[in-house]
Amino acid sequence: MQSLLPFRWLALVCVLGIVVGYLETHRQRVDIDRDQERNYPRAMAELYPGTARAEYLAGRQAESLAMSGVNAQEMQQRPELLEKFLADYEQKLKDVKVHYEKALAAGLRSEEDLQYNYALALMQLRADPAEIERAIASWRRDFPHSDRDLKAKWLAIEDKHRKQDQFLARLQEDRELDRRRQQLERMYGPGRRGGELPPGRRNP
Repeated sequence: MQSLLPFRWLALVCVLGIVVGYLETHRQRVDIDRDQERNYPRAMAELYPGTARAEYLAGRQAESLAMSGVNAQEMQQRPELLEKFLADYEQKLKDVKVHYEKALAAGLRSEEDLQYNYALALMQLRADPAEIERAIASWRRDFPHSDRDLKAKWLAIEDKHRKQDQFLARLQEDRELDRRRQQLERMYGPGRRGGELPPGRRNP
């Protein structure tokens, strides 16, 4: 069976890529998102439930919390944890998407980060390309002078997804090889006398 070591390094690269990309898109993230005593998004939700800004801040908080469980060192040692992390991350991003869509539907168009991060969330969720194109066009229409480049971000995210898919496919192959090796060891392991066939396969 091939060693898992190369895949552990690839898992670490994938996770760090996600983290770096997230931090890049949240340079102006509110630092009190997870402070239970000074939680501005939660206070807004309680004071002004259902408003556009409350939904937007709830989405920002949810996106911040989506990364709180990342442990790159542990994932390097146990690359199989990447699958669970990605599944949890996807579910949390779906919640983020809902908050952002509610904020946009309520008429919040003056907040560039809302439209920008909404488009990024769609990319991370591998939404329909036409839906992503519409989000990019809407952002560009409202913020024509922004120096951000969502098209470049989209290409980078797609490349990250390809690498993730390759890693997960190789991990699955490695598991299958390991399963077959264990099966052969049970059938022909060193505990058996030389040349002895396993039960049910002995010559008559």
